Amino acid sequence: MTGRDGHEYDRFDDADSIYVLGTDCGDAPSGGWRLRPTHRGSMLGEVFPQLLAGAPAPNDPSVWEISRFVINRSRRSRARLEPKWKVRAVLREAVRFGIDNQISRFVFVVSLAVERLLAHTGLIVHRIAAPTRIGCSMSVACWIDLDAHTRALLLKEKCTASN
Repeated sequence: MTGRDGHEYDRFDDADSIYVLGTDCGDAPSGGWRLRPTHRGSMLGEVFPQLLAGAPAPNDPSVWEISRFVINRSRRSRARLEPKWKVRAVLREAVRFGIDNQISRFVFVVSLAVERLLAHTGLIVHRIAAPTRIGCSMSVACWIDLDAHTRALLLKEKCTASN
């Protein structure tokens, strides 16, 4: 990763990547993701192949990688929700984009802490292989399907003051 003008970027920040922003009930930003079709190259396949344990990297126009996960922690923001609700808000927008673009699955490279956060949202998170130490943290490659469960969980919930 390289920095330019105080901004971090890598080779995956290109015209093939889409950036999704989720908002809370008051339309304050709650977080964001970078989405990228795996057939255009992925961090999982090119940067973190050890997380695949020998399995081939996803390479399919209907499978997209999610990376650059960020949550707004601003105390001034109306997005002072517990983390799982912020993750759900961002995932909701990713799922909407996925439905509109015939995406069947999202893959992630995340720390075990973020994997737990994803699972605590109620999503069914599948591991590709066992966790592996990368740098100072244990990381894992995983996926979620944009199936009926994911759609019902994220698209049918109503926005209330508590979420």
